[in-house]
Amino acid sequence: MSGNPLRMSIFVLLLSALFWGLAGLFLPSFIQQAATESWTPTRGNILSSQVSTNTRYRGRSKFVPIISYRYTVAGTNFTSDRVAFSHSAISLLAPAVATGYATGRTVDVYFNPADPSQSVLVRGLVQNDLANASFMIVFVAAPLLAWAFVLAAIVRKGSGYVASVRVLKGPPVRIRNYTVDPILAAALVLTGLLAVSVIGLNVLAPTLTLKLLLQVWSCTALIAALAGLSRWMYLRSGRRDTILDLATLTITLPSSRGKPPRTIPMPAAIDTLIKQDSENATNKVPHHRVHLVIEDRAKTLPLVDIHTKAEAEQFEKWLRSELALDR
Repeated sequence: MSGNPLRMSIFVLLLSALFWGLAGLFLPSFIQQAATESWTPTRGNILSSQVSTNTRYRGRSKFVPIISYRYTVAGTNFTSDRVAFSHSAISLLAPAVATGYATGRTVDVYFNPADPSQSVLVRGLVQNDLANASFMIVFVAAPLLAWAFVLAAIVRKGSGYVASVRVLKGPPVRIRNYTVDPILAAALVLTGLLAVSVIGLNVLAPTLTLKLLLQVWSCTALIAALAGLSRWMYLRSGRRDTILDLATLTITLPSSRGKPPRTIPMPAAIDTLIKQDSENATNKVPHHRVHLVIEDRAKTLPLVDIHTKAEAEQFEKWLRSELALDR
């Protein structure tokens, strides 16, 4: 993770305002419609009903039912024209206006026990509400991933870090490469699983329930938390640490591709070298790998991968100082 935390914070703040603002447009109606699930049913009479047609983008039509009805609660008459709170529930009623909600018909009305003047004709969440909620949760969660990047950048500006590499003072000195922070790992998994769940939940829309929706989101959050914890435990284990032991003048390189850790004498390290990872050379954000040059320049050993060349040069400068290569 690299970049100026202040500039990144401003960008992510604007991104969060956009995404959370979009989610906020639909969240109130979603919550209000969900609350009607416990409202009390009664009988009411349709006073008038019609369907309004609005032409939308590219000639598409939107049908909106306009229904006025009267109902009685505890001897008091009430009149309302609220069909539902959510747009999905309102649209669901449009095809049935001519038959089920014609003027003069008696229909079920659902009123708020705490305030009988509030009523709807469609109670609870409909399938499209639940499908749209899966999109809404992605709009809420996506900025969390961006904030994880910012948090990683802020942390890496603190003590103990040289570029994006954490140096754990010993003895011996441990070099720990935080290519993917635990919090960033959790955020990546969370966002990925939520994106996949959106597709799955919309495929299952005809049989979707609020209980299933909550179960999917809970499992997604749990898996993301476990991913972050697993990454944290892996880093804490030190299996991928490079160890500089100034007492024994040795360098222990971490195991790779199933090979055991390798220990070389520190005087054998005669130089350092930065190479751009050939596999990522065409990427917009390539990795730069810092190598140790050993054995009379006959061989180089990779130490850490760093995103930017500037940070790789910063780490190389620190490493040369620790190994006294410039003396």
